[in-house]
Amino acid sequence: MIGTIIIHELRHNFLNLRFYVMFLLTVFVFGIGTVAFVNNYEKRAEDYLQVERDRIDNMKETAGQNATQLAIAGQHFVTKPRSNSFISESREKYIPNDFSYTAFAVYGFNIRSGSSNPLLKVFNELNWEFIVTILISFTVFLFTFDSISGEKELRTLAVTLSNSISRGTVLIGKYLASIITILFILIPGICISLAVIILSGSISITSVLLFEITVFVGISTLFIACMSAFGLLSSVIVKQSNVSMLIALFLWIVMAVIIPNSALFWSHTLFPIENSRTINGRINISRDDINDSYKQNSGDTGFVNNSEMPSTPQHEEHVKRVTEILNAEMQIRNEYYRNMFRQLERARLITFLSPVSLFNYLCEGVVCGGYLRFQKIWNSLHEYQTQFFQFYQEFDANDFESPHWLHPYRDMSSTRKTIDYNEVPVYSVGAVSIQERFMYASSYLLVIVLYTAVTFFLTFVLFVRYDVR
Repeated sequence: MIGTIIIHELRHNFLNLRFYVMFLLTVFVFGIGTVAFVNNYEKRAEDYLQVERDRIDNMKETAGQNATQLAIAGQHFVTKPRSNSFISESREKYIPNDFSYTAFAVYGFNIRSGSSNPLLKVFNELNWEFIVTILISFTVFLFTFDSISGEKELRTLAVTLSNSISRGTVLIGKYLASIITILFILIPGICISLAVIILSGSISITSVLLFEITVFVGISTLFIACMSAFGLLSSVIVKQSNVSMLIALFLWIVMAVIIPNSALFWSHTLFPIENSRTINGRINISRDDINDSYKQNSGDTGFVNNSEMPSTPQHEEHVKRVTEILNAEMQIRNEYYRNMFRQLERARLITFLSPVSLFNYLCEGVVCGGYLRFQKIWNSLHEYQTQFFQFYQEFDANDFESPHWLHPYRDMSSTRKTIDYNEVPVYSVGAVSIQERFMYASSYLLVIVLYTAVTFFLTFVLFVRYDVR
């Protein structure tokens, strides 16, 4: 009986003008969005390779001077453009992609723009995630807002229920038919996008990419099911289809526009943190306190001439003071960064109210982008910095001419021997395992499943009591 209801609903949907309009629009947006992505990706990949070549050449040149110069030289790691960002860009244009470090510390991060016109960053790219969260979610409401109330007005619902068929069967049939209808709109768009990518030849279709695409289709189906439940709910709350349309439109605006874009306001309001100006002030105060302490205890004025013998006690005292200042600065900065991470994570808890936000976070886990990728780079870069420092420390220890006082900014009291760049540990970001991605996405997956179940159950309860006369 459910199969009969599904076929009847599908026939009705496929013969509806709404289906043809949204089908053509979706296919067009997928196609034009992928063409734009391919052109943009090729340019970004070329720029990235040039930045990497310049970075490596600079490190080789610095290593040719001496090992200490390489250790203290400020290095920059720039994230590589993701070839799978046509699935989800994960708002990475707003996430830092340039990390600065030396062998002594990871200093921080900022947003590096390789675009000739960074003002264009305000525009969203037409990736799969964006299309699903905006266009497909709207399409779901377009097909479900009058699924119950519309039939009541036409008096076809009363005729259907006059037969020996339960209301639960009718509701489940309509629910599954709405999901299938939207998939008939979504899947061709994805196929068109993949065809453009394959024909361009700029991106390799690997097994990992196919896995990510498959999972994306799966979570998109879950997202469609969740939004369909809300659409049906808007249709059973009232008995007039025009009112159902207003309720559905209100829900869509709240879920797709207001909640996802209000996180910045709520984070600053509910979870404020110190700004960078305050942090720099605290660092200056800490530096002055340490300098004053050394002046009082040892008479160290903080100035050491490079021409002085590097093995003198004055140099040793100077290196101790500078190292203590650096450690105090990094302690303040790292606490500031941890507060930034906590502020973001708490703000995300507020956006849990929107299935659209949950779907966005699920996409981050699928493609290993956004905040997940940032955290992976940030944590692994700290591990590499420790490894780099240990390597430099051992290299310096093997130089019997070095005083072995490792100055974080100057090479006057440590090894001045040159080093082969090929011997230096190379930083690379390891791949995020399937298990790590699942752990990252599990809480979002659980909440959106819970939303779907609760919303459909509430819809079922209201439909059982719905007056079809």
